[in-house]
Amino acid sequence: MLRILWTAESGVSASSQLVENLSHNLSNLNTEGFKRTRSFIEELARIYPGAANLNQPQGTGAALIHKSQDWDFGNLIRTGNPLDITVRGEGLLKFIKPDGTEIYSRNGKFHVDEGGYLVNSQGFSPEQELYIGHAKEITIEKDGTVLVENEFGKEIAGEISIFKFPAPQKLRPAGGSIFEATEESGEPVSYRPGEAGAGEILAGYQEGSNVELYKEMTELIVAQRAFQLSAGFIRNADDMWGMANNMRG
Repeated sequence: MLRILWTAESGVSASSQLVENLSHNLSNLNTEGFKRTRSFIEELARIYPGAANLNQPQGTGAALIHKSQDWDFGNLIRTGNPLDITVRGEGLLKFIKPDGTEIYSRNGKFHVDEGGYLVNSQGFSPEQELYIGHAKEITIEKDGTVLVENEFGKEIAGEISIFKFPAPQKLRPAGGSIFEATEESGEPVSYRPGEAGAGEILAGYQEGSNVELYKEMTELIVAQRAFQLSAGFIRNADDMWGMANNMRG
């Protein structure tokens, strides 16, 4: 009887975690640059409880495994702002937080801060500080070159690189469209946009979330039914236990 409870409890735990992950995906349906989390429930190892039951293995429950990011591309959203950029193809943009932490994203919504530097919407600088000053016009080319036009004419302010990881699906989500490197993701390699398989910079656009509403809703319904089924097993086991105790008494 206890094995039934343990098996059912593992099903409740796994399906509730899956519901939580799918709900998180759905809540970021409109978050630009968001990458959905893929999760799967798999059956745990079966056991053979006795010599008489060698052909009747019993299940030991289920668990949520293979949690990783889905790096399929999201749809391109035209913003018309020349300081909004995204990566068209493989790779990520790198930003440096004030404490020195390196973070990565598919998108960059840039503006010029009070000091004249190009920063993203959170105030973080790209991997190379780009001083813009009081430029009349800023252009970000597809190869990452940042051009500024001032009283002296056009000049290059710097470049924006693209970074690729050996295992991007192992990057750690750090909120919204931000990711951090992990040991499993490997060390990032810097590329000039458009070279060696790296994507190009696309200005005036942002990449949308890759969450597909119909797919997430379908998986959510299935996960909720799995939760209800596992919870039902616990209730049934409890009823059977109560009946057995009453028969004893």
